[in-house]
Amino acid sequence: VELGQLHVASLALRAEAQAGPATVRPAVDGLFLGSLLAAGRTGAAAKAAMRAGAPLGPSVVTRSHVQLLDALAALHGPVAAEFVAGDFGVVDAALPGDRVAIEFDGPLHFFVNDPTRAVGATVFKRRLLRAVGWRVVSVPHFHWAQLGNSRAAQEAYVALALAGGRGAVA
Repeated sequence: VELGQLHVASLALRAEAQAGPATVRPAVDGLFLGSLLAAGRTGAAAKAAMRAGAPLGPSVVTRSHVQLLDALAALHGPVAAEFVAGDFGVVDAALPGDRVAIEFDGPLHFFVNDPTRAVGATVFKRRLLRAVGWRVVSVPHFHWAQLGNSRAAQEAYVALALAGGRGAVA
């Protein structure tokens, strides 16, 4: 188990504990954090590992990512690319002032036998981002591919996705 994974698990348990009865919170802190991240030094190392890169897989920047960033910039001005969303980790793009995380979900984010259904790690990342106060907009690769190289179509898609329309909004 890597330190970054422990940090993600810690965040997930804390988010779940906050939603549950108050008596659960000390148990989560005591059992999980107390035993796995016992020393403050270890907890800090886990956070540092998390901030060093994406927690649920390596970051890959493709032509589609660049097109998405260009469309976002045309609509909103400067966009934070490869943005560190608090203690959670890195998102593809963000509108930090609005706490909106934009994720370009390539083929590895979906099941091979059900290519429109997100895999567990992707669903988990969305859930954790929501738990720490971010709205997540997912741009699936199969939607983006349908737009071709039309900048107007890409900008229209992004505008609609940000407004809560097309795209998988978590």
